[in-house]
Amino acid sequence: MHHIIFSTYNERADGTFRIDSQSSNPKFNCSMSLLDDYASFWKGFDPEAQIHLDPTIEGALHRARTLGDRGHGMQTFVTGSLHLVGGALSLLHPVTVDDTQSLADGT
Repeated sequence: MHHIIFSTYNERADGTFRIDSQSSNPKFNCSMSLLDDYASFWKGFDPEAQIHLDPTIEGALHRARTLGDRGHGMQTFVTGSLHLVGGALSLLHPVTVDDTQSLADGT
């Protein structure tokens, strides 16, 4: 792996979050200093990797897109807790009003 991106559970830079998200609950958040610890551990594991820290999931996804654009594409693997992966999925595939109406109608 060439690039490793660590992120907190905060979904968006503007501070908004999904209604079903636990991001507003402090016990589900991690600090940037914890991300520094993760980065230090990873550097010991893989000294050649470029480590990036982002305070939001949105920022991490943006960084991944930017890195992919520079390198003419890449594969991205999102791993972590349900809160982190769920936040990433909600940003990658936002639910629209039409989606919720289809679910309510059973169509």
